[in-house]
Amino acid sequence: MGILDYFSRGYVINLPSRTDRRRETEAMFRRVGLVDWREHIEFHAATRPRSAEGYASLGARGGLLSHTAVLRKALDQGARNVLVMEDDLEISPEFVAKGEAIAEALDREEWGFAYFGHCLDDLGEPIPGRPLQRYDGPILLAHFLAVNGTVLPRLVEFMESVDKRPAGHPDGGPMFADGALTFFRMRNPDVLTLAANPNLGLQRSSKSDITTRWFDEIPGVGAVARPLRRVKRWLKR
Repeated sequence: MGILDYFSRGYVINLPSRTDRRRETEAMFRRVGLVDWREHIEFHAATRPRSAEGYASLGARGGLLSHTAVLRKALDQGARNVLVMEDDLEISPEFVAKGEAIAEALDREEWGFAYFGHCLDDLGEPIPGRPLQRYDGPILLAHFLAVNGTVLPRLVEFMESVDKRPAGHPDGGPMFADGALTFFRMRNPDVLTLAANPNLGLQRSSKSDITTRWFDEIPGVGAVARPLRRVKRWLKR
């Protein structure tokens, strides 16, 4: 059984106009050994909104709406879990090579989120035989993660409400997708988050004009997240 068999469904968020990114992603799947990806993964047409409506940019709103849409789709389909990817993802071959160990690690925990890709540098040295470890801090980037089906109902409700609230709302107003996920995790500490150690997914170099300091806007996160400011690029929409 390959690692993709563990997930009910996988989605790659991709603007239809970015055919270059789709080709790069398909080539990457083949390169890392995910030869059966078409049986498990579909490309989801990313949302391109007409107005920012209180978000930092059109891209920020489009990213939030796109992530929300794939989570809603998984929920409506009764998915046991869902793998969410962005179209500038570069998967480490270790994700495939250690697929059995990753699946076993997920089975050992009642997890809610599993971040296979991130930019964390405070996980310590990897522990042999333990590709995933618990993590409760803020996480920048949402380009390669899984969400357990048990969390989907309240997560989708929250994500959909973010777009309806005004900026600065105490319950979470317009923000980047990864900021919304961190906000949700902080408000729901019972939901266990796992992070890959070592990191199993980077972002391919791509032109980007999106920067953010969303973590400064969430009480209690700013001081923890300051080291993350060195991340220079974000998903272009």
